Amino acid sequence: MHSTRERILHHLKRQPGASVEALTQSLELAPMTIRQHLTRLASDGLIEVQSERRPVGRPAHVYHLTPASEERFPKAYERLSHLMLEEMTLDDGTSDWSSGPGRREAFRKVARRAAAPHRAQLAPLEAPERLEAAVEILRAESGFTELERTSAGVEVREYNCVFQRVAEGHEEICAFHTEYISQLVGVAVELDACQCDGANACRFRVTAEEIETE
Repeated sequence: MHSTRERILHHLKRQPGASVEALTQSLELAPMTIRQHLTRLASDGLIEVQSERRPVGRPAHVYHLTPASEERFPKAYERLSHLMLEEMTLDDGTSDWSSGPGRREAFRKVARRAAAPHRAQLAPLEAPERLEAAVEILRAESGFTELERTSAGVEVREYNCVFQRVAEGHEEICAFHTEYISQLVGVAVELDACQCDGANACRFRVTAEEIETE
């Protein structure tokens, strides 16, 4: 795909509902150039335009990604399949895949196994540095992980769920992601918002005060 169109898709992934003006400022391109690429993306079925009412003046056109665009972003369905098969092979009989609570705990076990290769690299780091390093690992896997400090504390924001198709209708997958991030960061995180519920990003709040106060 043309690099400019990729940049537009990436912008809309992080900031859905962007206007031509916002894209022009962010990408530093002429409005006409932006419109040409938006037209092409719309014809390919990757974006859609909506009208947004403003306090004054005419409604503005804003752009959103379509479900078809999701496959343009990194996914890890094969990795999840391998991890689950490995867990089932090594299971000592304690995992219960037949109930929701049982599957959530099983996915936490899978997450701990998935995080294990990174522990040696992360363990020597102080809490703030470990958080930054963990975000870099997550970003390498999904392409869209960001660290945000808000008035409520520190959040790890994941704008691209690598398991999105599986997670839709199977919320137990969120237990994997929450535990995996907790293992990387070294402290517990809590899922405060999820893309499956309509949020623009999965938001994981870091609970440790030693990180939040940095």
